[in-house]
Amino acid sequence: MQKIQGKVDMNTTIRLAKAATLALAASLPAASAHAGAGDFLVGVGVGAIGKTIYDKATRQPAPPRNVPRASQNREQVRDIQVRLNALGHNAGTADGIMGRKTRAAIYAFQKAQGYTPNGKLTQEQVARLVALTSPDSETNTTTIPVGKSDSGSHSKDQNRAAYTPPTPAIHGLIIGDKASDLGKRLTEIGYTDCEQVEGLYRCTEDLENMMDSLTVATVDNTIYLLYRDLAFKTEVARSALESRMTDTYPTLMSQDDLSRTEDASCTGTLQKPLSAVVAPVSTSPSDPNVLKKVAVACTDYQGIALTGDQTVTRAQILLYDNDPINQALEAGTGVFKAANDVPPDLKF
Repeated sequence: MQKIQGKVDMNTTIRLAKAATLALAASLPAASAHAGAGDFLVGVGVGAIGKTIYDKATRQPAPPRNVPRASQNREQVRDIQVRLNALGHNAGTADGIMGRKTRAAIYAFQKAQGYTPNGKLTQEQVARLVALTSPDSETNTTTIPVGKSDSGSHSKDQNRAAYTPPTPAIHGLIIGDKASDLGKRLTEIGYTDCEQVEGLYRCTEDLENMMDSLTVATVDNTIYLLYRDLAFKTEVARSALESRMTDTYPTLMSQDDLSRTEDASCTGTLQKPLSAVVAPVSTSPSDPNVLKKVAVACTDYQGIALTGDQTVTRAQILLYDNDPINQALEAGTGVFKAANDVPPDLKF
């Protein structure tokens, strides 16, 4: 009798295991089954029991018993970091550690792909990331050395593999904006103390917890520089500030030095572009010779500087591009019009 009972229990266990396997396989998105391996999904929602069933369902051998689960999870995070870096979302060194830069890169990936960004990947998003970074994916244009993966069923028209960073802005103002109604826009933003001198707008707002200063430089009625300087009267927790700034500047906050530039001479912290661009422009905003030197000194820069370690006393944001200057110089418009004109009293 005991043998019969034992056999019944064993049969029941087998039936339950098969049922659980089918249920899990049915509940997983089709693209998730192409994530390369069942192990790849661990740490993003499958769990240890689900992993065992999923391994059996996909007929993949279970990992050796002497491999710690932490090592498996770290390898999965490393794979995600490699894929994020391949798409241009800087997750830093692929070390398998889910740190601030990796979460910021995930946030940027989610935002670029139209997901609700929160810095945590779902199975669907992992499958999408794998699809975009698989060598045989029709939506992928970059070949990278990653583990086995199959592409998802996404068309080129619906998604793009080449990552285009979102255009950073300050109060909704971006480089290249026309400055026709800039004074009105600054008032609508909330700046009540502004002055405008020869294409340069300076605004200062003395708030309860901070001094908020904004500089906007224009040439030929086009914005080419935006610089915001926040001096906090009460120190702000760095982690909280970084979280807020990641919402607005996900790409910049994912960089090692919080900056982006295509000009090697401007690479690094905010100090060089501040001295090479902001300082001379603030002093001589309408001097064509100064603008020419500025355009040569640095072609473009987007950067953030936070003063303080655990707490922050100052935050600076600089957005700059020399394209509007070069366009005005080539067209001979704006401050360059007078410089290109023939003197009226010239006689031959």
